[in-house]
Amino acid sequence: MEWSELFGNPRVLFALPFLLPFFLWLRRRERGFISGVSLRAFRQARGLRVFLAVSLPYGLLWFLIALSIAALADPQKKVLQPQTFTHGYRAGIIVDDSGSMSESASGTMSDWEGTQVKKEDTKTYAAQRAGIAFVERRPNDVFSFLPFGTSANFGGGIKFTTDRALVIEAISRLEGKAGSTAIGDGYLGSFVFLLNDVAPIDPATEKKRFLVDFQALKDSLAAGNGAPEAAYREEVYERLCRIEGAFIFNITDAENNSGIDPILAVNYIAECGVPVFLVSVGTVQDQRLIRALERSGGGYFFAHSEKEIAQMVEKIDKLKPVRITRGAVTAYESQRPLLAMIAAAVFLLMIVLYAFGLRIH
Repeated sequence: MEWSELFGNPRVLFALPFLLPFFLWLRRRERGFISGVSLRAFRQARGLRVFLAVSLPYGLLWFLIALSIAALADPQKKVLQPQTFTHGYRAGIIVDDSGSMSESASGTMSDWEGTQVKKEDTKTYAAQRAGIAFVERRPNDVFSFLPFGTSANFGGGIKFTTDRALVIEAISRLEGKAGSTAIGDGYLGSFVFLLNDVAPIDPATEKKRFLVDFQALKDSLAAGNGAPEAAYREEVYERLCRIEGAFIFNITDAENNSGIDPILAVNYIAECGVPVFLVSVGTVQDQRLIRALERSGGGYFFAHSEKEIAQMVEKIDKLKPVRITRGAVTAYESQRPLLAMIAAAVFLLMIVLYAFGLRIH
């Protein structure tokens, strides 16, 4: 154990070895030990009288100085303090920003200028309300955010962060003007954020040992099992797919028409132990996708109204509750107050002895 773990300033202790030679030197000088009485007068004395007259005053003084030096060094006592830990999740949020999201539930397009559908009636606005409600309800999670349209929009994405206000602001800026709907690309892009976040760091270089490339992983999933590209998804799986405490949360109108097959993406993500959720602000229900989501440990919800949004968040809270563990943390408790109390007691004893005539000149 390092000295720094035992003492706040261990260098102060180097003064202690010099105390004893100093007092021995004083004895040789035969300074007076007791008021009015010289050392020679007690040289032939024996027993308690010698102890009280000769040894005790010097011993107490030596002990007081040693205590003071030790107190200045601030010795530490290691203690285990019981503690309760709360663990959130890594929650990857993806939100559909495609053109169909600017429609109302009836399918009417909106220019958000009031000529057709008001912004408050669009699917985008419903998605924003659902996403913001989800972030606000889960204060223990860390979030990433990724909008998608024709493909995943990494330029508008946010890697995992505890800054919930930043994520909420990004969700609030969505406009529903990003082309087609690539649900699978959105899932896969959020999964790449997650993989790169949990990737181990090389201590020598302080950089990630392996970073996943979105396009390479997408091409690898789309390729057949015998294709050369397929080796990349196996490499990613072997290197990084041991993930716990994470899930992906998608808000869309569920009208996939671009990018990789979302079922292919969901199945691969599920193999790595990551549940996948889909919150629909539309009317389309892809039964095959719903079954894939359920197999992943996730689920499929509707969130058109405030009531449905609240129910959706509550259900996900039950599926992914805050994890609580109990343990202990190592702490260091200063012993300086105890040493100071002992030193004060010694000083009081010296005052009492002084009153009885036992003192050092």
